[in-house]
Amino acid sequence: MRTLLRAIKPLRGDRYGGAEEFLAALQAIGEVHRRPTPPPASLLVTVPTAANVNPFVDHLQTLYSQSPVSNAGTRGTDAYGTYVTTALDSRLIPDVLAGRYGLVIITGNAGDGKTAFLERLVEAARGRGAEPGQPRVNGVDLRLPDGRTLRTNNDGSQDEGDRANDDVLLEFFAPFADGAAVVPAETRLIAINTGRLVDFLTEHAAQFAALTSERYWAACAGCELVRRCYAPHNARTFGHPSAGPKVTRRLRELYRLVHLRGQLHVTLRDLRSALAFMLTSGRDCTQIHELYRTGSAPEILASFYFNSWLGEPATADRLLRQLGELDVAAVPQPALDRRLAAVGPTAGQAMMIIDRRGGYDLELLAATFAGLGQNGNPVMPDAGYLAAARRRFYFESVDDQRAQAALPFRAAERFLRLLTNPADLAAELPALVTAINRGEGLPDADLVGGNLALAIRDVPGGTIREYRLFPPSALALAPASASASPYVESEPEYLELTAEGPGGHRARLRIRLDLFELLQHQGDGYLPSVAELQGRYLDLVIFKNELSAAPYQEVILTTDGKSAHRIRRDANGRLVMTPLARDAVLANGRGLVNGEGLVNGKGLSSDEAGDPRGA
Repeated sequence: MRTLLRAIKPLRGDRYGGAEEFLAALQAIGEVHRRPTPPPASLLVTVPTAANVNPFVDHLQTLYSQSPVSNAGTRGTDAYGTYVTTALDSRLIPDVLAGRYGLVIITGNAGDGKTAFLERLVEAARGRGAEPGQPRVNGVDLRLPDGRTLRTNNDGSQDEGDRANDDVLLEFFAPFADGAAVVPAETRLIAINTGRLVDFLTEHAAQFAALTSERYWAACAGCELVRRCYAPHNARTFGHPSAGPKVTRRLRELYRLVHLRGQLHVTLRDLRSALAFMLTSGRDCTQIHELYRTGSAPEILASFYFNSWLGEPATADRLLRQLGELDVAAVPQPALDRRLAAVGPTAGQAMMIIDRRGGYDLELLAATFAGLGQNGNPVMPDAGYLAAARRRFYFESVDDQRAQAALPFRAAERFLRLLTNPADLAAELPALVTAINRGEGLPDADLVGGNLALAIRDVPGGTIREYRLFPPSALALAPASASASPYVESEPEYLELTAEGPGGHRARLRIRLDLFELLQHQGDGYLPSVAELQGRYLDLVIFKNELSAAPYQEVILTTDGKSAHRIRRDANGRLVMTPLARDAVLANGRGLVNGEGLVNGKGLSSDEAGDPRGA
């Protein structure tokens, strides 16, 4: 911009002296925008290296984290060009090459793509004319055309030759020690496995489109198993121009549920491993041919994508293990089950038409269905047939509502809508407050109006329950994300309920998908089990403990959750108990501050009330 402004200065003396000077200034700028480097032309189309062998299938086996052969494909960039460009590439690389930063620390879990990003950065620098320095074991040194230097460390947890890791890090960070000024002519970048880095979900479709691209599966055309093999069948299902996006969207919903549960930080390595297994079931071409020669129909059927997306039973793959808890076949659907048992695997419903992939999956299901009633008894579909037919119906039914009904979280659609539509949260807050109150033992939502009621303590054998009230004006519900960095894609991951107390006291409750689902059931009258109290309910327990730290002057007592009394401490320190009128709660409902009120389910005496900390 400065170059252009100088070229059009009003005064002639302020402009460039001539065309050669202007050209030199333009050339000094370098490239403003650079397209991502395409994969080598030789890899755009896979060529069979032997009869009945697709080299891309062998490559996918190396992407699976639990591959018994090799998982080398899980590290660094992918030679087949399936790297997903993110905001780190489009925003951070230009800023680094422009000299904006002296030190860049790329953090994240193993598999987040840190090394791959640094390799892309080096590639971009070389594309701008950077010259390599002395070779190094765990990174590179580059000199840019403007004279600045780039130094990378691909793994901050590794030794370098005979040098211990501590020594390597001390040397790397030496220019920044003791508050030293950043060296203006040098930028150092290091990748360290810690924290959260990437929300992969926004790029999920691009990642998968690369893995299922037709150019990688063209080599299967000459194989003798091409009509029956599950691997090209799976790839061509997702690569289909009309049905593919719909099937991919339904798969993405399941991956997104894993992410929103917050039990696993899903890395790019996890994602590629799970997708690679879904496409090939961890087998290369030789092993697939052996399966079709010696395996049974259920074993082959288990490798079609609508079954293999779950992984194998007891899998050690982190993401596949989580997906196994979201099996759409486990959701009760009596009407669909009856049709699957009476009509067959299509259930007499409209299914997507997906050509160019073969129909061996349906042949296997139909053969299994046909054999169920051959003994003369009524057809009783076994669990294997029914589960496979259900999963296939989820992915390939034309009815989006029927597919949505198969998701294992009843409230998933509502939760997603709230994350993306913050304007709806104000209307949702009263329902969440009611659900929390019912979990606290107050089934009558009108008893405390719109206030949040939290039990003070649980006294074994006690007959009186004690509560504190927090008014709606002290509560706020908003969507939240794990990252606010401009260099990292992010989207809302959970809802955050904030309660403001007196004196600036604040407590926050992260409501992830599991807890939201539990609260929806609780609002309908469901009481959580002991396991749920120790698991999904734990965040709510922590929230209650944070709120209990705020001082208060007033509590309510109830024995049955239907009628109650209020006890408050007046200005003279005297405790006053009055019946609780519902209209008074609705009108008052104020937060309770500055003191303690009750102990062991009984009212305090005036002497006990003198201690502002309570008993």
